[in-house]
Amino acid sequence: VERFVDRMETAGIDVLAIDRHPAPHAEGSSHGLTRLFRAACLEHPGLTPLALHSAELYRELERVSGEQLLDQCGGLTIGPELGTSVPGVLRAAEAGGLPVEVLEPGALRERFPFHGRIADDDLGVFDPMSGVLRIETAVGAALRTARSLGAKVRSGITVREISGIPGGHRVETDRGVFRAPRVIAA
Repeated sequence: VERFVDRMETAGIDVLAIDRHPAPHAEGSSHGLTRLFRAACLEHPGLTPLALHSAELYRELERVSGEQLLDQCGGLTIGPELGTSVPGVLRAAEAGGLPVEVLEPGALRERFPFHGRIADDDLGVFDPMSGVLRIETAVGAALRTARSLGAKVRSGITVREISGIPGGHRVETDRGVFRAPRVIAA
């Protein structure tokens, strides 16, 4: 808690979070019990540092909230050596300096026998830093922590428009207009 408090006190930031629905809810990407957490992001190597930083922040939130949020039990990507997924994970791992393990088809079948139909040209990439995020628990922990540090959290408010104004932003909602020097829309 101390690290979070120090950040807010030194920043002198007033925080207002607005959500159309009370959390947790089924109307966004944070719905459900879990989400896959990948450290070596196959879509783009530049996402790997963001994933690693996210893992650090989830660990910090775990310490503050006392709840288990992130289980880095490892993740396995299987595909053709010259396909999209395996090369993407390998590029991301190399760019991020991640210790992944490449498995040939025989080793893959032996170690993961439930993947019995692995093609002879498939490879596996095991990323020990990937795993499972308990997303609804994480959202709840983040909201409780934010409130305990003075953030205002409001639900049942629909944002209609965000526009730039001199010195910041204007946020038009179905409950009125808010003005802020900075806005994060997610």
